[in-house]
Amino acid sequence: KNKTAIIVSTGPSLNKQLELLKQVQNHATIISVDSSYPILKTHGIKPDYVTSIERVEDTSEFFNSEPSEFDKDIIFLTATLIHPTTVNYLKGRNAAYILRPLSYELGFEDNDFGYIGGGQSAAHLAFDLSVQLGHEKIVLIGQDLAYGKGRSTHAKGHVITTENEEAMP
Repeated sequence: KNKTAIIVSTGPSLNKQLELLKQVQNHATIISVDSSYPILKTHGIKPDYVTSIERVEDTSEFFNSEPSEFDKDIIFLTATLIHPTTVNYLKGRNAAYILRPLSYELGFEDNDFGYIGGGQSAAHLAFDLSVQLGHEKIVLIGQDLAYGKGRSTHAKGHVITTENEEAMP
């Protein structure tokens, strides 16, 4: 529907962009990288899609909440090879499991539906999804490539704590 996609990651700059995102949320397709989903939910910003490809159980915590009215109409796109806890937490939500172009999945020869998400992160999957949906403009927010204030690596409110950041020299 929209020509613009906004991919939301959880770098330190995300917090200062949330108010503007709230204002434009009805004028763009919002694609949340898994870790930004709970932050967006806390701020009442509803993504259209949420992407996840991680196999580690810690990533499951992004979805550790009861499905609610907020989740209605959000499509949760995850790789077929994800942690079982993530699968359990996504029950009751609109989840779609995608095939990635990895050697073991290419063996399925699923040429009717195809493959998506050839990159190394959920942000890559979000970008691939934006391209496949035909968006003409793709905006990345919270995709920081540097430390934030106090050497933070993630936005405030991130599910996984940043204890290691305090120990950094």
